[in-house]
Amino acid sequence: YKDMFLSVLGYVGKATQKDFDNYDGTLTNLDYIGKTGLEYVYQKQIHGIHGQEIIAINAGGRIINREVKYTPVQGQKLTTTLDLDLQQIASDMLKGEKGAVVAMDPNNGNILAFVSTPSYDANQFIKGITTKEYNEFFKVDSPLFNRVLMGQYPPASTFKPFVGMAALEGEYISPNEQVFCGPYYSLPGSRRKFLDWKRQGHGNLDMIQAIAVSADVYFYKLGTAMGIDYLHDVVKHFGFGDKTGIVLQGEKPGLLPSTAWKKIAKKEQWWKGESVIAAIGQGYTVATPLQMAVSTSMLVNGGTKYRPRLTNLEDVQILDRVNFKKENVNIIKAGMREVVHGKRGTARGAITGKNKIDFEMGGKTGTAQVYSTHGVKDAKAMAEKPKHLKDHALFIGFAPYEHPEIVVAVIVENGEHGSTTSTPIAIAMMRKYLEKEKPVEVIPATNGTP
Repeated sequence: YKDMFLSVLGYVGKATQKDFDNYDGTLTNLDYIGKTGLEYVYQKQIHGIHGQEIIAINAGGRIINREVKYTPVQGQKLTTTLDLDLQQIASDMLKGEKGAVVAMDPNNGNILAFVSTPSYDANQFIKGITTKEYNEFFKVDSPLFNRVLMGQYPPASTFKPFVGMAALEGEYISPNEQVFCGPYYSLPGSRRKFLDWKRQGHGNLDMIQAIAVSADVYFYKLGTAMGIDYLHDVVKHFGFGDKTGIVLQGEKPGLLPSTAWKKIAKKEQWWKGESVIAAIGQGYTVATPLQMAVSTSMLVNGGTKYRPRLTNLEDVQILDRVNFKKENVNIIKAGMREVVHGKRGTARGAITGKNKIDFEMGGKTGTAQVYSTHGVKDAKAMAEKPKHLKDHALFIGFAPYEHPEIVVAVIVENGEHGSTTSTPIAIAMMRKYLEKEKPVEVIPATNGTP
């Protein structure tokens, strides 16, 4: 399987003096040990201990004494939660692109797929590489940059379901309230226009419809009504702005802004216009693909946030539990269903023709701006932009709709449109997973797992 699992498994290399010191004399000069990934995290558990015997020999070559200094100990067996078929689909469909895919069981935190591309050949590291080669690997767009853990991207419109949930929970809006969504929004007393992605606007929309068509103006208005601090305090429960606690090293926390954060980090006050763009997942807000999978899982399972679990050596662990109103969860899920199945849904085209599916699901597309056009949407100019300046394509989704078994988060860097680039990857993975007969696993639980 070459590089398909390297973003999780990592690689091994020759033991260094520091390694010898950490292992209390149980390593030998012939040992290769984990340097990154699960190979590193669980090195001591899976490596075991070499046996060592001291033999005394006389001048004639006869053995006169034997002393066992260390009895050999077999390492523990490590089994990952990853699904080979899902890994294969994600790897194949991301081939040639820079991106990341995470699939997760929303009911226990098991990671079903964990793919970052481009990948690398671990064999290059086993016997060492030159300083020049090492430095090349650590460029930001290098294969060693684990985008699942370290890639921090604006969540863009995939953030809207969480904004909608915050508004419903705080009773800033009722789900059936009709909001006029024209071509732009301006703050009271301001001439600045915050444009909707749709040039002519969407007309009157309720919450479900606004999620389905991804109406920017609807969420601009919610962001203004709620303010950044209320939005921050609610959405933070989903895991935005915090590390997920996965066992792998190098995870980034993303960023969920607030007035206090800006005062400390930027030495500036928070402006109302920043709340407007924060409500559509732009501005200072950034998240990792892993965070997006964890937050989506919490959203669709009704309020339980699980720590991502990669191996049989980890217990199921609950990080947070929020008693969201069931009717509010159902409204947000219904909006995400309409994204895919609704006549006006932004991902509707992903399930037509040969991509037709026989199961109901929910999702949300997103397009994260990389290069500002300052409000000018010239299709020809945007098409002619170089690849590295094109928008990122995002998608979060879950299936089946009624009782979700899988959540998928996808980002394709410079992929332009979530509906056409990222969504097909998630759908292919969901289809495959739901076709499979899942084994029954008895998982030890901690922290009061229900």
